[in-house]
Amino acid sequence: MSTSPSSSASSAPDPVTITHYDATFTVAPDGTMRAVEYIDAQFPVGRHGIFRYWDETDPSDPSARYPVTIVQIARDGSPEPVAMSRQGTVVVAKIGDADVLLPAGTHRYTIAYTVPNVLRPPRDVPTTGVVSDGALDGSERSVFAWWVVASNWEMAIERADVRVTLPSTITQALCRPGAPGARCAVSGAGTTTMTISAEGLA
Repeated sequence: MSTSPSSSASSAPDPVTITHYDATFTVAPDGTMRAVEYIDAQFPVGRHGIFRYWDETDPSDPSARYPVTIVQIARDGSPEPVAMSRQGTVVVAKIGDADVLLPAGTHRYTIAYTVPNVLRPPRDVPTTGVVSDGALDGSERSVFAWWVVASNWEMAIERADVRVTLPSTITQALCRPGAPGARCAVSGAGTTTMTISAEGLA
């Protein structure tokens, strides 16, 4: 999924740092994806919460639409207030209570949601700057092309670990860090689950 940069009320860099982004994406045969993200965020003094953005379009596939349905948003194990809005094609979740300042330190957010239609007809995907496991063999019936770490997080991400389970065997798995100095690794060709890790996502 391609996402486009978005901003919150402030254009200044967000002082919160995601120390660990840990996510699981499970795709059903009908193309419906269930995502669960665990976000360990290091807060300074004086912050209310975080923003999460989803772009429901894909510039590389103009016919694709990816409506997001929120299942759960929690902080430190308890439901957290969230205000949903839209900026063009981007859905915005403002997570936190405007009347509550969070204690400095690490807070864990859980964000669960579903998205339909994530399996698309086979097509070329960008291969510049990618790390690859496996190779295409001509048997492919679909492609899953997704920002498993969304490109419009406003917080630096020190480390990300992602697992993607698909309904059929993966012939080729690719990852692209997409940012100067970032690194990623991917495995899972020949299985139904690929594992992606990344570091240094500014």
